[in-house]
Order: sequence, then C-alpha cells, then structure tokens
Amino acid sequence: MIEIIAAFLFGFLLCALTTRSVIKENTELKKRLGIDDGKTKIQKKSKKQLKAQTGKTNVQDEIAKLRKIGSANRKNSVSTYSNAHEWSESDEWGESPLDEFKDNLSIVWADAPILIEFNYSSSGKRMLSLEEVSINSVGEPYFFGYCMEANGDRTFKVERIASKIQYNGETYSKKEFFNDILQLNSGKCL
Repeated sequence: MIEIIAAFLFGFLLCALTTRSVIKENTELKKRLGIDDGKTKIQKKSKKQLKAQTGKTNVQDEIAKLRKIGSANRKNSVSTYSNAHEWSESDEWGESPLDEFKDNLSIVWADAPILIEFNYSSSGKRMLSLEEVSINSVGEPYFFGYCMEANGDRTFKVERIASKIQYNGETYSKKEFFNDILQLNSGKCL
C-alpha cells in the first residue's frame, strides 16, 4: 500500500514539475509575442520581425520556397517557358511585389484558423480559413488564410468585403466580427 502511495506521489510531483515548466515556457513566449492574459494586443510587428523573434518558419514560408523551386524548374522547360510565363530578372533574384507587400504588413491577430464566409467585391462569395489579420502602414486591415474557392493562400482587403461575415452559423458586421470574435478594437482597425 505504501508503494502505491509513493508511486502516486512521485507521479503527481513529476506532473506538477512538468506543468510548471510548460507554464513558464508559455509565459515567456507570451511576453516575447506581446500577449497578456490570453488577450491578444495589437502588435506593430512585421512578419519578418516575428519570424526573427521566434526563430521559426511557418507552413506558408515552406510553400513559398517550394513554389520558387517549382518556378525555377519550369523555366528550364521550353514549352512551359514559352507558354506560361515571361521571365525577368526580378523573378529569379528578388521578392515579388506581392511578397514585399505581405512582408510590410503588421500582424494584429493570429490564432488557430477559423472558417468564415463573405462576399468579396471582385470575386463573389469566398470561404476562408482565417489565419491572420494584418494592417498596412496606413492602418487598413487585411485577412490572410486559405481560400477554399482558390485552393490556396490568399490575402483579402477587409474594405472590399461586400457583405456581413458568417462565422460559426452566425452573421456579423465587420465591426462586430472584429470586436466580438477577434477581440480587436474595431475603432483602430476599421
């Protein structure tokens, strides 16, 4: 009986120590990312700054690298080269204007992806797995995530959303969505 109690106490102590180290690690990570008590603050950090801070890359970075490799392989194919793309020096050596634009956005919300639907002014109804909300240098918000209709990552300017946003069976105005769902101050973002 004493052995069972000793084993239980040892297991409990081990669990407590593990939990404490995880909590300490999470607290340090929250401090580095500017998160306080589970509430995300508006972060004025670019994607490059966040990557440098955490030392990690995300799936989108890996996909972008693979696309660049695929683009280089396509260049070597005469039929693909002549039919699909006009190559220039900027394609091989520098970032595209879209990549530069995305790198200059400041992330204000990032969390586990949430599935939303909305009508976009130029392309109709969109279903998006929302991963990030970012703002540009003049404070205009953008949604970034995986677009089901385009079968790929896309960035949407919130100003061009022409309908209310549907999330989890409910319909929200942009202001309500920012305030209630994303817990962002819509006055600063919209």
